[in-house]
Amino acid sequence: TIYYDYKKKGKRRMRKFLVVLLLPAFIITSRVVSTEKQLPYSSQEIYYLTESDYGFYYKETLESPMVYGETAVYANEDLVKESGKLTPGTTFKIVEWRLNRQGVPVFKLDNHQFILADKRLVYDQSQVQTQNRQVWLEQGFVIYNSPYDAKEISSTLSPYQRVTVDRALFAEGQEFLHINQVGWVSKEFTSEEDNRIQKVQEVLSNNY
Repeated sequence: TIYYDYKKKGKRRMRKFLVVLLLPAFIITSRVVSTEKQLPYSSQEIYYLTESDYGFYYKETLESPMVYGETAVYANEDLVKESGKLTPGTTFKIVEWRLNRQGVPVFKLDNHQFILADKRLVYDQSQVQTQNRQVWLEQGFVIYNSPYDAKEISSTLSPYQRVTVDRALFAEGQEFLHINQVGWVSKEFTSEEDNRIQKVQEVLSNNY
């Protein structure tokens, strides 16, 4: 009987010992699971973790906003339900910069509607130089909807043609000129001097 009681007590002690050994592992596992549940970041954290110095999104409100072309306006910050359009020349005011639930930067307007805070769609007029001068286009020029938009837009312009520039803006490390009633062109592909003689030289070279 004494031996049986001793054996029984030994088993109990062994169980307690095993519990003590396993307890830290259980606590660590619980902490890992708890930490994993907290891994999802807020939309603002996602934006700042993934944004690039060359990103197309603004990080703050604009003083004197203006759109490059027709731009959609939305009823809510998630940009799902379109409620109207903004066109060049339309005056509007931005009251807040924020991130929607998808982590996308948006501007809240003074009429409680929203637009995408995209540099390809909207610019700050205070950063634009107003001009009124003429330049000549160079071979290889491309017309863009905005200085940040890599998409080429069609036009009837041709190399060595004289055009009127009404605005200038620095973007992506270079200067862009706005051709009145047409679009934006890199200053690199324009000439301050009449370059039409180059066209004549090209024609002569092709003929002889």
